[in-house]
Amino acid sequence: MTSENWNKKIALRTGLMAAVIGLGLSSAALAEEATDDGFPGTFSGSVTLASEYVFRGISMSDEDPAIQGSLNWQHDSGAYVGVWASSGEFAEGSIEADYYIGYGNEVNGVNYDISVIYYTYPGDEVDANYFEIMGKVGYDLGVVSLTTGVGYVPEGQDAYGDDDAVYLFSDATVPIPNTPLSAGFHIGYTDFGSSDYTEWSAGLYATVVGLNLGLVYQDTDISNFDNADSRVVFSVSKSF
Repeated sequence: MTSENWNKKIALRTGLMAAVIGLGLSSAALAEEATDDGFPGTFSGSVTLASEYVFRGISMSDEDPAIQGSLNWQHDSGAYVGVWASSGEFAEGSIEADYYIGYGNEVNGVNYDISVIYYTYPGDEVDANYFEIMGKVGYDLGVVSLTTGVGYVPEGQDAYGDDDAVYLFSDATVPIPNTPLSAGFHIGYTDFGSSDYTEWSAGLYATVVGLNLGLVYQDTDISNFDNADSRVVFSVSKSF
């Protein structure tokens, strides 16, 4: 890598870090302003540092650390809109920014959520942007909280060509009695075109002095791609 390219890379990551921190500070200010002015709905956000950015079992940061952030607004009715961003290693860019809109609510103890997500990669010369429709349902049994869902990427988008894609997943969260810890388990299956794979993870999570900590083992059944090997990811985040 030339020094010029390295400097550009550092500049992009520095800019993203400032933007992510700005997202978190903005969300806190917006939430306070909304409370003071009686603005409908609630603003929230987060800032996360992770040992790497892993999406559905694959490292999107080329096994390097990543900084991430989000800003959300949710109406009392259950409608919401937001943006999430992360540093990473993509074709020509170093940023992923995802925009989403959705609706979530609860009926007889069953939580449900449906959303549309637009994945974008600013600075990438390759047109890898795409939409995904996501739906999920969940139920808290007390000793375990269960969630299952499906994501669908319609065909005709440049990122997938003439193919569509389906993502199926299930999650379970188990609080560990008399500790600040909870255990999380996940399994997902992706089917796109002539390819498919399964990924899974298991981890421990805790909130300590206002910080959300996670230590997660992740793996896939992909055998010919280094960025899909088994790995352990550590993260620390702050919610606002």
